[in-house]
Amino acid sequence: MKAVLLVFGLSGVAALGGAAAKNLAAIEIVSRAVAQVKDVSGAVMQKVEDASGTAMQKVEALQTRADLRNDLEVEIETTESQIAAKCAS
Repeated sequence: MKAVLLVFGLSGVAALGGAAAKNLAAIEIVSRAVAQVKDVSGAVMQKVEDASGTAMQKVEALQTRADLRNDLEVEIETTESQIAAKCAS
């Protein structure tokens, strides 16, 4: 009985080994494809990060411009108020 189990066990191992050998080429192809996808996704992520950085710089520039415009408007209003007060007195 043990001999029969041993033969079945060895036959199973041999069958699995043969199937693995047949699928090894497919596994290598898939592995290469996955590596290429990782390379491409890394490049895409870099482009996204670059674009995001550029967009943030533009947003910051627009915020700075708006702050300056607001400061100038306040300064003009203050100056106009001072002139009006001097003219009224």
